[in-house]
Amino acid sequence: VGQGPDVSITFTNQGSVSDALLLSLENVQLPSGWSAAICYGNDCGSAKTTPYLPPGGSTTPIIRFSLPDAASGIASLQVRGISVSDPDYIIRVSVTIQR
Repeated sequence: VGQGPDVSITFTNQGSVSDALLLSLENVQLPSGWSAAICYGNDCGSAKTTPYLPPGGSTTPIIRFSLPDAASGIASLQVRGISVSDPDYIIRVSVTIQR
C-alpha cells in the first residue's frame, strides 16, 4: 500500500473570537484496500483538532489517502468541522478523488 494523493483544505476563522475546529471524517466511501486520514505533518488520524486561530487566521490540514499500488476507483468523504466555542457551528467539505 502506497501513499495516494493528498488533498489540502484551508480553513479561515472569519469570526470575531479565537476558535478551533474539531475535524472528523464522515460519509466515507472508499474502494477496498484504500484508507484516508486527517494529517498535520505526519500526525494523522480519523479525527484532529485544528490549532486555535485568531480572527482572520488560517490552518491547512491534509486529507491523506493510502491505496494499493495498482488500485483504481473513486473515493469520496466529507470532512466535518465543529466549532470548539460554538458546537452549533458545523462546516462540511466534500472530497472526491479518482485514480
